[in-house]
Amino acid sequence: DEYQVINSDHKNKECPDYPLPCPNNGCEKKIKRCLVTQHRNTCPKEEVECWYSYRKFGCQKMIKREDVTQHYKKNLEEHCCLIMIPLIVIISFLILILISVTSLNLKK
Repeated sequence: DEYQVINSDHKNKECPDYPLPCPNNGCEKKIKRCLVTQHRNTCPKEEVECWYSYRKFGCQKMIKREDVTQHYKKNLEEHCCLIMIPLIVIISFLILILISVTSLNLKK
């Protein structure tokens, strides 16, 4: 029957209220199609980038949202070392500025 084919296509491909399984491995929730993105922003099974990520400081791990706190605790020493490198660069730059300013003041 043509109605069933159209209705089936609507449900499976278009309907914003059609329940879909969460795309994250281990999450058993069914979410309306229109809310999948919203769910992924809070799903504990969603893999997220570590705050100390490669783009920021160098940690290359992707962690399930539910494991983020454990990851931070487990890798505290490594994360501190990753932060130290940019801090040393910034402090060195500030010291150079201070030396330049001091040198200018002495010339007066």
